[in-house]
Amino acid sequence: MIRIALDARTLFSTRRRGTGKNLLDLYRELARQRPDWEFLLFHHQQPAEPLFAEQPNVQPRYIDLPGTRWNLWEELRLPLAAKLAGVRVLHCPANSVPRFPLVPLVSTIHDLIPLKVIDPDQPAEAARFRTRVLRCVRVARRIIAVSSATKQDLISDLGADGEKIDVLTWAADAACQPVRDEALLAAIRSRYMINGRYGLVFSGRSRRKNTAGILRGWAQVPESIRRDVQLLLIGVEPAEQRQQLEQLTENLGIAAQCRVQGFAPEEDIPALLSGAELLAFCSLYEGFGLPILDAFCCETPVLTSSLSSMPEVAGDAAEYCDPHQPASIAAGMMRLLTEPARRAELVKLGRERIKRYTWQRSAETVGRVFERCL
Repeated sequence: MIRIALDARTLFSTRRRGTGKNLLDLYRELARQRPDWEFLLFHHQQPAEPLFAEQPNVQPRYIDLPGTRWNLWEELRLPLAAKLAGVRVLHCPANSVPRFPLVPLVSTIHDLIPLKVIDPDQPAEAARFRTRVLRCVRVARRIIAVSSATKQDLISDLGADGEKIDVLTWAADAACQPVRDEALLAAIRSRYMINGRYGLVFSGRSRRKNTAGILRGWAQVPESIRRDVQLLLIGVEPAEQRQQLEQLTENLGIAAQCRVQGFAPEEDIPALLSGAELLAFCSLYEGFGLPILDAFCCETPVLTSSLSSMPEVAGDAAEYCDPHQPASIAAGMMRLLTEPARRAELVKLGRERIKRYTWQRSAETVGRVFERCL
């Protein structure tokens, strides 16, 4: 029996976001493909719902450690639990690893965002992040990069050994399917206070999401187009950031055509995407860009950035812009809102593009990485 351990804190989070959602799909498929392996999922937060109940070779294990001083859960409790459990490989999936893992370790590095898009409000974050990722590069026996762009960044920016880096392409959220039920779509519009047509933006606190840049681009779209379309921003937290963005919409004169909302539960995402005229995913930098694939699944045209990993993921199935230029963002939005033929073309290309990205393929890659580590 080969026993694999996972640092599953993001998977068991009460508000499961990108990495946690991916791990759920990945490990469900990995456990199915490797029935003779055992997977121990170490976490420190009890889930709101049972996970992996139908897969006997997956065992969630709650390990508690009061307090968070010195990051002792990761530095001490996790590697010790893995060692005592007879684990052959420890997988740390979120850009961070313990200094002394005690067992062979695989690290997933998603991106170098704090080094590429430095936040002026958190000047020390880039240095801390660099230290953490350099430790991953040094300590891990194998490294998983989620795109070729991230692999190249690791080699060029941090001097990582390319021979020990494997590229893993993610897949779309397994729950993302086109929603065509008009009653459900109407209910979602009502819940998010949307009237009629809308464009969707996955926002967030990070500067690299370029939310302010997207709003400035939206302000350059002619009012004759904007008057019948609203821009819905979801995931804007905390409340202070919502207030700042709402003030920006007032200053730009687009408040009537914008809705700034907080966290959206994952069960709402398929309907939100399916009902949208477009997804504006104009980030300054992405390690992969999963919302692009989710939009393809939901048959939603995508406007994305022509840099970092986004062209690698979207290929010819998206409209591109320069995220640093509001006029370029505006041009992309106008094209998708006013050219039905282009929209239809991108939906068709997206349906074909998504076939390249499956959790079966991702799990096969991770299984081979663990075998190399062994």
